[in-house]
Amino acid sequence: ALPRSRTPAPLHMEHPDPDFQHGPLGPRLGPRPTAQARLALGLGALGSLSCWLVYSLAPLSTLSLAAHTRIQSMALERAHTGLAARPARPAWTSPPHETPLGPSDGSPSGQLDRADQHQRPRLARLTASPSAGTEGVFFMAALVGTFLGGLWTLWTQVRSKSNSYAPDCTPLVVDLEAAAPAVALLATSGIRSGGFHSWTQSRSEVVSSFAVADDLEMDNIEMDKDKDEDNVNVPRGFQAEPFEYHQEIEVEIDNLTNLGMGVGRTGSTGWVVMVPGSLPNELVLARVFRNKPNYSEADLVKVLRPSPDRVEPRCKLFGDCGGCQYQNFAYERQLEWKRSQVVELLEHMAGVTGVDVAPVCGSPKEYEYRSKITPHYKVWKKKVSDIGFLRNGSRKLYVDVDHCHITTPNINEKLVEQRAKLKSNKLIKKDGTLLLRESATGEVITNGNQVCEEKVDDLTFRFLTRDFFQNNPSILPKFVDHVRTQALEAGAKYLVDAYCGSGLFALSCARSFESVAGVEVSAGSIQFAKENAERNNITNAVFHEGSAETIFQEVTFPASETVVVIDPPRKGCSEDFIRQLLEYQPKGLVYISCNPATQMRDLVLLREGGYELSFVQPFDLFPQTRHLECVITCVRAS
Repeated sequence: ALPRSRTPAPLHMEHPDPDFQHGPLGPRLGPRPTAQARLALGLGALGSLSCWLVYSLAPLSTLSLAAHTRIQSMALERAHTGLAARPARPAWTSPPHETPLGPSDGSPSGQLDRADQHQRPRLARLTASPSAGTEGVFFMAALVGTFLGGLWTLWTQVRSKSNSYAPDCTPLVVDLEAAAPAVALLATSGIRSGGFHSWTQSRSEVVSSFAVADDLEMDNIEMDKDKDEDNVNVPRGFQAEPFEYHQEIEVEIDNLTNLGMGVGRTGSTGWVVMVPGSLPNELVLARVFRNKPNYSEADLVKVLRPSPDRVEPRCKLFGDCGGCQYQNFAYERQLEWKRSQVVELLEHMAGVTGVDVAPVCGSPKEYEYRSKITPHYKVWKKKVSDIGFLRNGSRKLYVDVDHCHITTPNINEKLVEQRAKLKSNKLIKKDGTLLLRESATGEVITNGNQVCEEKVDDLTFRFLTRDFFQNNPSILPKFVDHVRTQALEAGAKYLVDAYCGSGLFALSCARSFESVAGVEVSAGSIQFAKENAERNNITNAVFHEGSAETIFQEVTFPASETVVVIDPPRKGCSEDFIRQLLEYQPKGLVYISCNPATQMRDLVLLREGGYELSFVQPFDLFPQTRHLECVITCVRAS
């Protein structure tokens, strides 16, 4: 501390510079920053420390050392540019005053010290002793402020980017690029706080850095205006051949993929471009967002020449919600294109030609047919936000859905109630999924452990709500009747239902065969199958618990008089199951699949094992979507 005899003049004395103002640590030259400028400075300072924090957590982030170094160098360069661009102020002198604070040799630092010493008694006392720890206080304060503000800034940037669909975009790196001007403020903030530059400087340099920092104001820090506001941040790793990112091109659509996307060609080379939301025979304007080695993907911007088959979607969320792909496509044409996709899969995946694929059996209900939906929800800041289904083209983001046009009216009514109940619940902390299933009684069940009931023709099936059962009751009678007819045409006396669940196909076919057997890995489903047989007065059906891969160990029917019904999950049959099936050599096969691609894959193995494809019948259990059910019949070659 300075002796009292050396205490300088009071701080309120007149100052020869009219722009002089008192700061919290001494005199400040130039106008006082506004509150908005101070806030911006704090947030900018925070951004840089957040860069350091993210880099230190490199295994959990996508920020590289190169990006970190680049941003820090930009910050320092802009800070120094701001210091150099500051116009010099006229020097002023004060009465000679004895001080231990710095050199008096005429150096700039000495002149500045002498000019400011009589106005900085507190600063002099604070910096007179390096052991006082004040520099550490300033340093820690800068770190804490930088961490809190910058983390908030970066999180806001990342969240705002994540709410828009930009495939192959690395939001963190892109946001840091965009935030580089704000990051540049950190260097200025560090000089102002004195913590970063004064830590190893002499006492006179400490005073000089405070004075220079006080002379640097927010209005002299120029933001990065080199980039036009309309420019788009290109995702890291984007391949700019043959199109630039977000380049708009005209595409003639001539086909549909099995994912429901329009496919067309453009340019003299006939480069393939996939455009979701477009239809065959349309000319569209599309914006490219990804280039693959053999094709590009683009978003639909505008339909330049609409297809005569284009209709107005019933749902306002169509295009954003990933649940439906064909609401803009006339239903008759949906069925035709689904059939053509089965034909293509047969030719290209199974190598089958010359087999006639029957027209797709359409659903009696084009809308309001689903008896089960499972909306998902997100929890954000202890509140439930979006309740709905995956956004089109995303695996993490959801579209808020308060009404689904392809599910039943009773479920939609219950959905409103469940949404209100969920949003009012303050105890939910994690993301989750709702379950709504309508029973044959009209009741909508939301508890997966509760028993649900479904009617197919004159049979009643009971099962747990969470368990699998076909979700379009309106088409089930036709669907089951076709499976029974194809099984009978094999000329077999016995039927084995693999993956039988609660016994839908086994019990529906039981009255047409001498005996049927069902095998299911779920013990609960087997119990319901037995109860369903008893409830429907079916006595010639037996059910075994066990894996479908060991199904034929329990079967006592002669293979030459047995037909096997297969209804596996979307992934298809395992190789072990196909091997056992070929070893058992049943007289015929009826293969049901909700994924024709895996069905055709398994068909290749079945044909190699001595079976011939005799009939193909697609069913549209899922109108307005790209999905379909396909039933193929195979017979053992003579």
